Amino acid sequence: KKNGEFFDVLISSFIFKDENNNEFYCTSTANVTEQKKIREALKESEERFRTLTNLAPAGIFLTDIDGNCTYANSKWLEIIGTTLEEALGFGWADGLHPDDKEEVQSSWYESTSKRSHWSLEFRFINKNGKVTWVESQADPILDINNNLVGFIGINIDITQRKFVENENKLSEEKWKSITTNTQDHIMLLDTDFNIEYINKTVNDLTMDEVIGKSSLDFTPDNYKKLTTDCFNQVIESGTPGMYETMYLTKDSAELYFEVRVSPIFDENGKVNKLISTSNNVTERKKSEHEIIINEAKFRGLFESKLVGQIFWNAEGDITDANQAFLDMMGYTFDEIINKDIDWKDMTPSEYTERDEQLLLELAEVGVISPIEKEYFHKDGHRIPIIIGAATLPGQTTNGVAFVLDISSQKKAERESKSLRDTLDLAEKMANIGLWNFNIHTQTSNWSDQMYVILGVNKENGSLSFEEQRKIWHPDDWEMFNTAIQRCIKGIPYDLVIRIILPDGSINYVSTQGFPRYDKEDNLIELFGTSIDITSLKTTEEELRKHKENLEELIVKRTEELEQKNKELDNALRVFVGREKTIYELQSKIRILESNL
Repeated sequence: KKNGEFFDVLISSFIFKDENNNEFYCTSTANVTEQKKIREALKESEERFRTLTNLAPAGIFLTDIDGNCTYANSKWLEIIGTTLEEALGFGWADGLHPDDKEEVQSSWYESTSKRSHWSLEFRFINKNGKVTWVESQADPILDINNNLVGFIGINIDITQRKFVENENKLSEEKWKSITTNTQDHIMLLDTDFNIEYINKTVNDLTMDEVIGKSSLDFTPDNYKKLTTDCFNQVIESGTPGMYETMYLTKDSAELYFEVRVSPIFDENGKVNKLISTSNNVTERKKSEHEIIINEAKFRGLFESKLVGQIFWNAEGDITDANQAFLDMMGYTFDEIINKDIDWKDMTPSEYTERDEQLLLELAEVGVISPIEKEYFHKDGHRIPIIIGAATLPGQTTNGVAFVLDISSQKKAERESKSLRDTLDLAEKMANIGLWNFNIHTQTSNWSDQMYVILGVNKENGSLSFEEQRKIWHPDDWEMFNTAIQRCIKGIPYDLVIRIILPDGSINYVSTQGFPRYDKEDNLIELFGTSIDITSLKTTEEELRKHKENLEELIVKRTEELEQKNKELDNALRVFVGREKTIYELQSKIRILESNL
């Protein structure tokens, strides 16, 4: 330019001839400075997007408008157990668990064809056989003209949650102790849908108004068919089901519930009860809305409520924050931007020294792995979080971070530990040991009391099936082995067997075993209980011996009495004979006296 500034141009030239065949050169010049800035901004946006997603503690993926995967972050690839090249297109589907593959693909195809929100829980299995449960959600991406350009999704690892759910499938008494600590409404129903037990009711109902009534009595007419169909499907198939329903309170307020229904089997393997867990999703229903995407990639993720995100600097300022983070911490956007609060103010003092070390690490390597810490909420209470951070390209003191609220997970861990401690105490007090045997891995899992009952050191772990043969009494092993083989075929057992303790003493154990099946009716494990009944057997033995001694004493006394009776009989005979002789002599004397 005249003022000395440089700008980018696009030059085009061509040659033409006039009617006299004279050649002329024509050149056009166009200013492309803005186009170049746009391309550079797009490139920077791509780099920021990839940096952000690779820091996320959850799997994030992008697809084209047909649902073909075009990008996946490192966490998603880690969950699947594959490379980005293998995951592209529909290659990611190769990592689906065989039992879930058909459902996931059908649901995904239907959602992408309808351009709608997608949400599903399912399993991935990697090449090493590791199974990972995920909660997957995806939303359509719209450009500034509201045209569909693809889908963006997130996969959250819920394997631990699923494990806890499986661990909580305990006996009825243990199940009831669990229900007292949950926020969900848990009901025990018979196969006619009558309520036999409920841990708690909605606020406008009492227990007396609910127990013994049909669950359909509290279901609006337009939800009854959905409810009945789900209950019947669980009873007929023996597999869990799920549906959503609505309850209309006495003051006409609408409460929405997500209901999961599971079967309970009798000893013949027939469904005789149902357990339903109702999670109040009213607030979620009220707040559900479609995510508005202004930027096809970065802004779509930033403005979503899937995970909290902030832009920060080393001085403590938060230069930008998404709504998820604001909601999580209780602040408004203006309070953040006006610097009424910064991330250092939100950090408890015990984390200050570590944060300073992490800032140095960020300045040096540009990224830190997700860590657990806490932030202060605006009202002062602490929120446990997982945070991952990275510096922006070319900078050392400015960066971006993902913030995930793990309050629910921490609460679940505390409740699970409390429940486990309570159950352990109950096992010790009742002297009951719990066990299960995984058919696929051929491994056993024992409760603490099992080790005590069988006299095994817990540090050495549970015994394999063959190792258990060393502690069973030789005369009882064949009976136990036969019972196990029958149980594998679906027949429960109830035995009393003897075990040999390390000191050589013998204890009596009452043990029960049952088979457990998956939704495809495949045997997955054996489980049961064991109780030390040595004291009972000892008492029975003492009573038996006492009975034998008493019977011997009775026989001896009977013999003595019979002998005495014989002696008395002989004496009586002598006495009677003597009396008869005297009588006869007296008669003779009287005759002689009369003759004289």
